[in-house]
Amino acid sequence: MAPAPASPFPPRAQAGILPAMRSLLAFLLLPVSALAAPIGAPTGDLILRFDQEPDAARLAELAAEHGVLDWEHRRGSFPVYSALLPAGADPLRSAFALAAEPDVRWADADREVHPVPDEAPVDDPLWDEEWHLENQSLDGDSMPGADIKVRAAWQITDGSGVLIAVHDSGVDLTHEDLRLEGTGLDIIDGDYIGSWEAADDGAPHGTAVAGVAAAIGNNALGVVGVAHGASVLPVRILGTPALGQPVSYADIYDAFAFSVDAGAAVINNSWGLISEDCTPISENSTFSTAMEYAITAGRGGLGTTVVWSAGNQGCDGLVSPWHDDPGVIAVGASNDRDQHIGYSTIGPQLDVVAPSGGRGGQYVWTTDITGEPGYSNGEYTGGFSGTSCSAPVVSGVLALMYAANPRLRWDQAERALCQTAERVQPEEAQYSVAGWSRAYGCGRVDAGAAVQAVANVAPEAPLWLHPLGPAVRLDQAVFTWSEPADGDGDALRYRLEVTDPDGLVTAVETGPEPRWDARDVAVPGPWSLRVVALDAYGAGLWSARQAVTVLPTPLNPAPSASASPDPASCSAGRSRSSLLLLLPLLAIRRRR
Repeated sequence: MAPAPASPFPPRAQAGILPAMRSLLAFLLLPVSALAAPIGAPTGDLILRFDQEPDAARLAELAAEHGVLDWEHRRGSFPVYSALLPAGADPLRSAFALAAEPDVRWADADREVHPVPDEAPVDDPLWDEEWHLENQSLDGDSMPGADIKVRAAWQITDGSGVLIAVHDSGVDLTHEDLRLEGTGLDIIDGDYIGSWEAADDGAPHGTAVAGVAAAIGNNALGVVGVAHGASVLPVRILGTPALGQPVSYADIYDAFAFSVDAGAAVINNSWGLISEDCTPISENSTFSTAMEYAITAGRGGLGTTVVWSAGNQGCDGLVSPWHDDPGVIAVGASNDRDQHIGYSTIGPQLDVVAPSGGRGGQYVWTTDITGEPGYSNGEYTGGFSGTSCSAPVVSGVLALMYAANPRLRWDQAERALCQTAERVQPEEAQYSVAGWSRAYGCGRVDAGAAVQAVANVAPEAPLWLHPLGPAVRLDQAVFTWSEPADGDGDALRYRLEVTDPDGLVTAVETGPEPRWDARDVAVPGPWSLRVVALDAYGAGLWSARQAVTVLPTPLNPAPSASASPDPASCSAGRSRSSLLLLLPLLAIRRRR
């Protein structure tokens, strides 16, 4: 199937930031009341990104000029560094000074951040069935069909082979209903054990999030997640600031780079930094660069999707700028009647809504830490809610989409997620002509439709038809191959990888015809070729490599098998035959 058409999402903020001097001027000209709220107190150090990887001499030069004690390369392959400053240095001034260097893309004072779970106000759970997956209105109050239609998606895939990173309060590593990919990362303790800590704010939160997205299915235990065949990568970022466990910009960046490098297809963030009065947070280059790293380095260049809960303060507007970055899906909450829930933040950054609980609707069942630290005394809870719950619903849907089509790019997944969402509550939502609403985004996510829209298998490898031998004459150098089978019936085009006698490798696009006429471009000598069919999602399987020697055309060649007869020559009289016989002799004489 072809990818969905252009996205009706509102335009994304442009990637990157203003040049350092322009940013400084804008900062100095703003009145204090107009400044966005900072996230937290400076740590005393800097975080910055270079245009390209600096060498040791350049780092030493910058250190001497700006008083940097040491440099620390952050995780991932982007040239993002921490600059350690001496005690008493002014990190804000140092950041502005370093940002003015020609090879520094941006520099910020590293700050403490205090992530908090995006949970809704506590309410009593209504029932213990996962209505968000298939709503049968068993309690007689919710609306049948107000769910994500996951059964249709599961007919295609369960998400097996896909990794979902859960950036949260850590996960119960011993929970028998969660499939974990290793033990993850703890950016607070600095080790590779992404487990929960009893003292943490919202200790069971990460376990609940993981279960909504990917609790194991068909194991006769507890609940089932949206992508019940997927694996979870636990990354603990939510500590307890009161106990001296703040995290910084650099820590958050490391968490994203770790998850991308570990192979996560989706990164779920059911937390935010929104203030209670909805004061907009300032632009954050570190966070935006982390989002950029996800879509450029993730999944071998196809991109990792970052899912973020929209927030539970009921704000209206873009209060967290990175929610509008390319590759980020901001998720609001809808209830068991397909209605927007009042606590869910709205605004231009909103992409879709997904089921959650609270404010009069049913809650959602999911995995829980066993015993007292959990939401309940058992291994499961029936009271999960907030945009913390709706975000992992969407993360699970994206995992299903990536499992159904491993060649799917992040932007294709984003378009399909929007195009296939159900435009619920049209009168209240007031969708635009393009199909977008401030309160519902593109609508309530539909897992079945989204997976069916992108499900695709790659074309098989073409087989060489001509030439089949080790050599071919230059005047017969027309390479042909079979049309490969494509399980989806897609329109195909072809790409050759050609190595000429000088060792130069060239990509040749041939269009829809399974042939390449090389008679006008080839030269005698050894050639190597292979060909691949492409559909709307990219390349399929490559053919076997064809090694062939192109021979010079004889001075008096026999008719080429690939040449078409000339109708005029067939109708010519005998009076012209003697002239035709003389032409090769004349040609030979002219060559002397």
